[in-house]
Amino acid sequence: MLKNIIDIKDVLKKNNIFHLENANLSLYSTIKTGGFAELMIFPENETDIYIVCEIIKNYCPVFYVIGGGSNTLFKDEIVNLPVISFKKGFKYINYNINNKENYCTVKAGAGVLLSRMLNFSIKNNFEGFEFAYGIPGTLGGAVKMNAGSKESNIENIINSLDIITKYGDRLNFKKNQLKFSYRNLEIPDLNEDDYFIVGAEFLLKSSTEGRISEKIDLFKARKMTQPLGKRSLGCIFKNPEGYSAGKIIDEIGYKGLSQGDAAVSEKHANFIINKGNAKSSDILDLINKIKETVLMEKNIELNTEIKIK
Repeated sequence: MLKNIIDIKDVLKKNNIFHLENANLSLYSTIKTGGFAELMIFPENETDIYIVCEIIKNYCPVFYVIGGGSNTLFKDEIVNLPVISFKKGFKYINYNINNKENYCTVKAGAGVLLSRMLNFSIKNNFEGFEFAYGIPGTLGGAVKMNAGSKESNIENIINSLDIITKYGDRLNFKKNQLKFSYRNLEIPDLNEDDYFIVGAEFLLKSSTEGRISEKIDLFKARKMTQPLGKRSLGCIFKNPEGYSAGKIIDEIGYKGLSQGDAAVSEKHANFIINKGNAKSSDILDLINKIKETVLMEKNIELNTEIKIK
């Protein structure tokens, strides 16, 4: 049980910060599985984040942050630490066009959906976010995992990043201060659980409707090979260097492999889908079986792209 939960709730109520007890985590995950969070907190602005930082300092140093829940598998158990969701806030988008240099700076909050960022870019003829087509989730999560495709990713368009550390310090990092790698972001002197991403600035090119549509068509065609519309977490495994995780899983004959109501997608083997009433344990069993078989048959170690909590 989360210690001091009564005191924490008193602080949240006093500061009018929306929160839920015994929150069903399957409602906050795109694969629709998971247990319950003893306490789920929904900050809507930076003032709320500072209050959360005080709670962390005084009551519970360990916590977990989610955005759109499109990259996190919650286990089938009670989470005895605060789960902090950006679902209700940080949804601003502001921009400034530099016609002389033919580019635009866009500042957006961590809670903005990637689909909204793409639609905003299309509407205003800004080029750079085309790779986000069909990628669920929020901007904050996308930055933290350097979301993207083989053509482009967040690293290529980010200009700066705003964070608030769990100690209550608001910091801004320029792109050259951030260390991006495949599906990962490192910030100097901070562990990944030491901070909240609250916003980011992106540098986008002014473009034309035709050029942007041409780029999006490329990603649309690729998404047709994925189980869009199915309950999933996107790609389960990172691609090993020089290999495609989906192709490897296909080669070991695991397309369609099921455990309970969880199954490896017939359309793309790097996706696991929930066919109905799957449990997270079913998904974990599939993940472990895939990893073990790939290691045994291919001598390749697969690492998960998703977070397991």
